[in-house]
Amino acid sequence: MNKNTSVELESATFTFSQDSHCMTDANIETITVDCLSSAGIDYDKDAFFVLRSGESGWAVDDAKGIADLIERCKTMLNISPKDEKDGEKGE
Repeated sequence: MNKNTSVELESATFTFSQDSHCMTDANIETITVDCLSSAGIDYDKDAFFVLRSGESGWAVDDAKGIADLIERCKTMLNISPKDEKDGEKGE
């Protein structure tokens, strides 16, 4: 458990929505991003991401669309980027 708090964030789930793409009859698309960690997000200071889309899917124009979703989740979770020089998390 983190020394600074008695409450630990184990996992988080975010649901995003957007207007549907032109190849479906749906009015809206949703995607759910589960943020998980084997020892808890607060303990690991990191997470892996499981993406689940609704029946109509989730349309993106390029890989940046998915990367932006992941980055937004990381920002909301306050997960620091890795410091590539020493392999440790940034502070």
